[in-house]
Amino acid sequence: MRLFVAMTVAVFSVMLISCTESKTQSEQDLDAAKAATTQFNDVDSAITAGYAPTEECVPSMGFHYVNLPLASNPALDIAQPEILLYAPSDSGPRLVGIEYVFAIGPPGAPIPPSPPPAPVMFGQTFDGPMLGHGGGPPHYDLHVWTSQANPDGIFEAFNTEILC
Repeated sequence: MRLFVAMTVAVFSVMLISCTESKTQSEQDLDAAKAATTQFNDVDSAITAGYAPTEECVPSMGFHYVNLPLASNPALDIAQPEILLYAPSDSGPRLVGIEYVFAIGPPGAPIPPSPPPAPVMFGQTFDGPMLGHGGGPPHYDLHVWTSQANPDGIFEAFNTEILC
């Protein structure tokens, strides 16, 4: 009987550990996005990879470094966000998040009369549709605060912890 009880406890312990260690597909995708973008902790790596800085620090968002070819293309890739978000710091720009952009028209165009449905990534529906910013394409977007906690949630567009 003791052996049966010991084996039952062992089996349930293994099952409990397996359940707590397994991640959803969305969590796995988020981990992959974070891993793929750690290379951009150094802002010079972002510039080398084709991300161009904007001149304005947007309150509660930071500086946007935009990869225009990615932002103008409707394809989405978890490992290649269209925009990197940096906050000012004493040691230079600090990567705080990423932004995915799903273009639904050419730069400067209006929102199409019948836009496609909003994409979903990490189990989150993108915001939009919205006009392009600074001459960009009309689009849907999704902010992900990968390196800076956001008291309102990792996928909220604005992060009050980001100061300009």
